Amino acid sequence: MFYNNKGAIALVNKQYDLAYNYFRNAVKVDSSFSAGWGNLGVLFRQLNYLAEAEQAYNYAISLNQNNNTAQGNLAALYQLTGRSKLGTDILKKLHIKRQNNPYYYISLGNTEFEQSNFALALAHYKKAYSLAPSLHESHFGQASVYFKWGNTQKAIYHLEQAGKKADFLHDKKRYESKLNALLSLTAKL
Repeated sequence: MFYNNKGAIALVNKQYDLAYNYFRNAVKVDSSFSAGWGNLGVLFRQLNYLAEAEQAYNYAISLNQNNNTAQGNLAALYQLTGRSKLGTDILKKLHIKRQNNPYYYISLGNTEFEQSNFALALAHYKKAYSLAPSLHESHFGQASVYFKWGNTQKAIYHLEQAGKKADFLHDKKRYESKLNALLSLTAKL
């Protein structure tokens, strides 16, 4: 994972030779590391080595059938190379898979929130909560929307819930800090 993460940073910075070396080392250390093979596919795709990208994506998927990122990238590659039906078939399967994934809805909520589509963001966060009530992230998303709407009572409630459900101390402290800031803000009003 160390090499894979370093490779991703190099890839974002368009340092392709460095990215290749990191990804190559990641799969050298663990040849069954699906994410490393998927990232090699991304690199090959960006460099327009489409056959190699396809090979890397397929290998990543063969190692881990649940590597949805590699599957989505393979679907995009199929569509790019005129094999739209193959790409569409993969995307349909991914869509069905994601219907029961609360993190998928949290991600959708975050995207809508960033685009100031707060009602849609809230709907996605609520869907994530309905799928997995124990996740703190859905509460934090809801708190963020309610805060944007000026509903501090609901924002406070959801921040408290996020703090109670967080697994790690750093998340608990982050929510506690946000809650204290919000309580301080409301006290001043």
